[in-house]
Amino acid sequence: MENDSLLVQDRLIEGDLNNLYEFRLKDKLDAVDTISSLYLLRSVESGKLVYNSAPYRNFTPWNTTKKSRLIESFLLGIQSPPLVLYQVDDEIDEIIDGEQRVKSIVDFLTNNFKLEGLKLWHELNGMAYEDLPNKIKEHITTNRLQTTTVLINSICEFDPEIIKQTTYERLNDWRIT
Repeated sequence: MENDSLLVQDRLIEGDLNNLYEFRLKDKLDAVDTISSLYLLRSVESGKLVYNSAPYRNFTPWNTTKKSRLIESFLLGIQSPPLVLYQVDDEIDEIIDGEQRVKSIVDFLTNNFKLEGLKLWHELNGMAYEDLPNKIKEHITTNRLQTTTVLINSICEFDPEIIKQTTYERLNDWRIT
């Protein structure tokens, strides 16, 4: 008799958890896509892609060498980790993870720094984007970056700021420092 009572209780708990799962996750979707470096620049300039200024984002801005090595990675065909975005609305995405990569690309394509510290493409050290040969410029601007966009329906029970912070923290918990 006692086992029957526990079995009924387990089924109720399982049913409740399944309902909770359906309620919480039915409105959450992840959209995976790729965008070019040039599209990324235009999205930032137009305000369609915005930086997240939340206080939980504790990072040191990249120096010129680190920014340069990201650009060199594009020339070597090395993919960077996906950019993680949060869809604020139909027109605007906010960067949850990957802000330093985005800033590096934008800064380079707008000639705000010259390449330095490159190992395999050392011939390009000292060059800004505008100084590069056209074929290399084209390779950089057409480089594809993977994006994952967290889409949350407005009726979701979770606070969007908590979702963004949790996503950021989890992604950075897994990083090797």
